Amino acid sequence: MMISDDGSRVVLIDFGINSVSGGSTMIITHTGRSPFYSAPETSTGIFWTGSDYYSLGISLYELYTGTTPFQNAGIDDVTRYACSEKIPYPDNFDEDLKDLITGLTYKDISNRNDEGNPDRRWQYREVCAWLSGKKPPVPGSGSGAGTAEAMVPFIFKDQKYYKLRDIAEAMLNSWDKGKKEVFRGFLTKYCELTDRKEALSLCNEAEQEFSKDGALDDFLFFKLMYGIAPEIREFYWKDCHSDNLDNFVADLTDAVRKNRPMAKTAARLFTMRYIDSYISNQPDAEMLIPALHKAWEKTETCIRKFHIKHDYPFITSIFINITFHKQIIVFDRKSFIDIDSFIKYLCFRNNDGNTKITTLTRKQRELLLRLSFSLNDEDLKELKLKTQKYGITLF
Repeated sequence: MMISDDGSRVVLIDFGINSVSGGSTMIITHTGRSPFYSAPETSTGIFWTGSDYYSLGISLYELYTGTTPFQNAGIDDVTRYACSEKIPYPDNFDEDLKDLITGLTYKDISNRNDEGNPDRRWQYREVCAWLSGKKPPVPGSGSGAGTAEAMVPFIFKDQKYYKLRDIAEAMLNSWDKGKKEVFRGFLTKYCELTDRKEALSLCNEAEQEFSKDGALDDFLFFKLMYGIAPEIREFYWKDCHSDNLDNFVADLTDAVRKNRPMAKTAARLFTMRYIDSYISNQPDAEMLIPALHKAWEKTETCIRKFHIKHDYPFITSIFINITFHKQIIVFDRKSFIDIDSFIKYLCFRNNDGNTKITTLTRKQRELLLRLSFSLNDEDLKELKLKTQKYGITLF
């Protein structure tokens, strides 16, 4: 801020932002900036004409009080304060000047293109009106200043989002772009600015794991999205989407029967223990999580005894049967929707529907022993009783 040579004018030189803007155009760039004077939205890479007016408001505050509003905050905290806290005015602060600074430093920029909206940051027109003695409506005076969540939007695919659930759903529906935003640190920065401590911790954890093994990007992204938005009940994975848990289990069962790629994905989500991020969000999580842990134990035992690490349909069948108490039987590269259809295959393998088989090969007995790990206790008991009627002892 400089005084002209003749002493008649105050000239604003630079606020540390190299940006050009026409009308309401917003320029997204990476620049240096002065945190104590910068508008909250600039910390997320958003710069527009109103950002300079915010800086003007802070400068006026400093001229009147001798300090910036959050002068006592550390350099690492000042942006967070600017995003979430009201500007503190001394008791003897001039009321008219207070209106001007409040208007210039209004945080919510969602109405920036609506010139007739009273909840819009003041710019040239409002400053001119204030200087002429008029009293433009002070933005936010009717509804209060709001919260950090309502003030600072997260911009994704040219849309504004304020709630973590909305952000997560938008990213899950645009999987690849959402993943890029996460691992470029944009979501981490947003959670830091809006003081979402739990979500910030999850973002930092995901970034750290990604730095160790970038091949896990899809799994880490999946875990993070359901971690920051536990309200989400739908299942998302790349182009796959199930509206609810029941549909997810049905879709997964179909994938196992037809040996679709989703069976492999589910097996990896299950064995790598990322699937619990989704299961934990369900209304019946208290019952499902213990069953899920039991499924993990059975799978680990099966992998040790039978070396089935890459038999993805079979592993997924364990997950489905034990966790959700279903019947999907995978045996000798074939799948069956229930115990009766499996017994028909096992006991009448000559396909004439009449000739019973009462002896089993060594391989078949091994497959049956392996199969026992994929069934819950009730279904295993049913299988034993029904096969005994045909003269076959399973184990």
